[in-house]
Amino acid sequence: MVMFSEAGEKQSVIDSSLHTMKLTLIQKIKLKINGRVYLEHRTKHGWRGSLPFYAFRCPIHGIVIDYPHGVDDSLSCTKCWEEKFLNKETVK
Repeated sequence: MVMFSEAGEKQSVIDSSLHTMKLTLIQKIKLKINGRVYLEHRTKHGWRGSLPFYAFRCPIHGIVIDYPHGVDDSLSCTKCWEEKFLNKETVK
């Protein structure tokens, strides 16, 4: 999704289930170079501590937000995961 500021400047906006996040120019560059960019530490309901959240590009859904999972700190698109999970449930 693309939005425009009051000055008419183009801004990238990430829409996630957590909330909407605007990327700065530096974050856009880091995302392009590294494939992911750190956004902030967040704590979800029921968590004891906070985890780093990153924006990264999913080949299907575009830019998404997630936190690292597992020992290898992999990032996964929650929309892809939900679609895969729903497909397994409907096949059974």
